[in-house]
Amino acid sequence: MSRAFAASIATGWAPSCSLSGSRTQVRRYMSCSAPEDSELARTTSSWIAGFAHGATGTVVLFPSRSLRYPHDSLEAVLRHEVAHILIVRAADGRAVPRWFNEGLAVVAERAWHFEDRWQLAWALVSADQVRMDEVNDLFQAGSSGADRAYALASAFVRHIIETQGSDVPARILAAVANGASFEVAFEQATGTSLVDAERSFHAELTSWTRRLPS
Repeated sequence: MSRAFAASIATGWAPSCSLSGSRTQVRRYMSCSAPEDSELARTTSSWIAGFAHGATGTVVLFPSRSLRYPHDSLEAVLRHEVAHILIVRAADGRAVPRWFNEGLAVVAERAWHFEDRWQLAWALVSADQVRMDEVNDLFQAGSSGADRAYALASAFVRHIIETQGSDVPARILAAVANGASFEVAFEQATGTSLVDAERSFHAELTSWTRRLPS
């Protein structure tokens, strides 16, 4: 499912792409692994398992960190970081909110599983009705803040896909690439404003949390 979804990210950008290999039909990416005793690892926050540079198509992985949420394998980290490169290219280098970029990368790397539910439940206990612009700030709030941010961002992106269709991220990114602001692109692609989509998402979460065992 994640590979097919990755292909939908690149719709309108490349004939096909895959997160399972090291190339697309249009461009390659470069990846390297950094051991924990390397200068790069020492200067990168310990909760970061990898990062990508979209402009150059470069991925750096920290293998010993690959089982840390939201990842469950080194392959998942690689898919996540390659998704970031595809997002940058699909948007033609134009900026998209971090919650969308990270949430979409998590959706592309793997399916929803139990730890996502646990992390999402904890995020809702910590702060109810979090806006997506606040989620952007959580990514800068250290390890625990980042965990909450990944859970909320990926849950919201999954909500958008489930309610609007699997091609909606590609349509949003295509509109951004054509010069629309993210908010305008979102409304054009989904037929609803980002504010209304957030309200729908929080209503769904409220119903979900009421069914959680106390």
